[in-house]
Amino acid sequence: MMDKDAVQCAENYVGAGYPLDAEGLLIVELDGPEVEVDYLVARVEEIARGRGATTVRVSRDEQERVLFWAGRKAAFPAVGQITPTICVSTARCRAAGWSRCWARCA
Repeated sequence: MMDKDAVQCAENYVGAGYPLDAEGLLIVELDGPEVEVDYLVARVEEIARGRGATTVRVSRDEQERVLFWAGRKAAFPAVGQITPTICVSTARCRAAGWSRCWARCA
């Protein structure tokens, strides 16, 4: 799930073809036998539209599927391009103590 700002940043960073007028984006990946996936795709679309989705896209091939996910995986570094002081909570920060972690991020 990505909010509007993350979608904009990821799109500018990767060019995944995300809808820039959306308030948010939910990427769903389905796996299984073709018959099951076809059913699940239809079901996910039905649920999404029932909850107000304005656009539902299904990847047409492996290349497009990879591009959808590339945008999602790039969201964090993309936001980092416009946010000079971004910090991530990590297990190392929790183990070291938050104050030491934040001091490194500042």
